[in-house]
Amino acid sequence: MSNSQTPSKLFSDLYAACYSPANATQKSSHWAARTSRFSVENGKVNGIAGFSSRSIRIPFLTYYLHAFLQFLNFRNFNHIFHSKWYGSVDKVLSKQGRSLDNCAYRHVCTFVFLEKYIKFSNMDTICVIGDGQANFVSPVLARNTFSKVISVNLPEVLLSDLELILQSGIQESSICVCTKHEDISAALQDPTIKLILVPASSNCILLHQPIDLFVNIASFGEMTQDIIEKYFAVIKSSSKGAYLYCCNRLEKRLEGGEVSLFENYPWEGYSIMYADDDCPWHQQFYTIHLNKCFPVVSMRRPYDGVIKHRLVRYPPWIR
Repeated sequence: MSNSQTPSKLFSDLYAACYSPANATQKSSHWAARTSRFSVENGKVNGIAGFSSRSIRIPFLTYYLHAFLQFLNFRNFNHIFHSKWYGSVDKVLSKQGRSLDNCAYRHVCTFVFLEKYIKFSNMDTICVIGDGQANFVSPVLARNTFSKVISVNLPEVLLSDLELILQSGIQESSICVCTKHEDISAALQDPTIKLILVPASSNCILLHQPIDLFVNIASFGEMTQDIIEKYFAVIKSSSKGAYLYCCNRLEKRLEGGEVSLFENYPWEGYSIMYADDDCPWHQQFYTIHLNKCFPVVSMRRPYDGVIKHRLVRYPPWIR
C-alpha cells in the first residue's frame, strides 16, 4: 500500500482483511480472477473487475441522457421516474460524482418493488450481501431508512465501497468493521453505528442476529455452492425471522468450471413466497461509449442468460 496520509482504522482493518488467509479461501474462481490485480495507491483502490464501472456525471447532460435512454429501454417502468427512490438515488450519486445509470436504475426498480411487499418503517436491520459500488447501501443510508445497515462483501470491494459511502456524506464515526461475534453484538446495540462492514470470510458472525431483511443482487451466482449454503444458514438463523430478496441468473458458469444454479440454492424452509419471476428490469440493458467525442448508444441488449428474482420470508430461528 502506498499512501501519503495515515489511513483510518476502517481502512486499515479492511486492508488487513484483504490479505488474510481466510479471504483467499472465500473467493470463487470468478472473484479470484477479478481481484488478482487489486492494489491501493495513494489511498485509492485499483484493480477490481467484475462489477459495473463508476459512471461520469456531467451536470444536466448525463442526467437527461440516462433518463431518456431509460425511458426507451424500460418502457414498462416509466412510473419509476416519479418514485421517491429515483430522486433519492440521483441525489446520493451526485455527491459521489456519478450518474443515475443503467445499473443504478435497476436498483431504483428494486427499491420500489420491495416496498410493494415490505414496510421498511417496521424494520430495524438490513443486510446486503455482495453490493457492488455501494449501489444499494448508499441510498438506504442516505434516506436513513433502517437503524442498521450491514454490508457483507470481499474486503477489497468493501474498501472500494467505503470511498463512495464517505463521499455521500456518511460520517466515518458511524461506520465500523466487524470480524468477531462480540464486535457485531456491540455494533448492533450501539445507537451511533449506522453501517456495519463485514468481510465475507467473517459472515458466520451474523448467525442468529436480529436481521429483518437480506438482499442479494447478482452475487450468489458468483459464489461456490458451499459459500451460498453458508449464507442461507445465516439468513435462516435470524432471531426475528427474515425476508430474503434474491436476484440472480438461473445458471452461471465460472472461470474454474463451477456452475451456479438458482434453483439449487437451499431455498427450503421459507414460510411465505411473495414473488418468483423472471426479473423484468433485468432482461435488457443499454450501453454508452465514446467514439472520439460523441456518445454511441446500444439499446435493448439482452443479458447473458435469464435473470430471476424471488422474495421469500423465513420464520424466526428457534433454539
